[in-house]
Amino acid sequence: MSGITVGIDGSDHSAYALDWAIREATIRHAPITVLAVDSVPASPWTGNPVPVDPEHLESVRQAAEEITAKATSQLAEAPSWVPGCSPGSADMWSRMQD
Repeated sequence: MSGITVGIDGSDHSAYALDWAIREATIRHAPITVLAVDSVPASPWTGNPVPVDPEHLESVRQAAEEITAKATSQLAEAPSWVPGCSPGSADMWSRMQD
């Protein structure tokens, strides 16, 4: 499997990871795979996973699609990123001004 894979769970950290993965995929012209991560309840007696309701899985999938679409649209509206500079650095802005 080639490309970039990123997992999201709704946390701020996963949002940053998704932003990075989208930028990196754009720079490398690589496909991106977004994995929605959700906790799986376990049986208190055996510790085995308990089957999850398909409607819940569908809601997790839809949330992942919405988060991905939002991140993609925000990056499309952001200023161009200059490879070799950290996003947000003063050096990046000065290069963009030149």
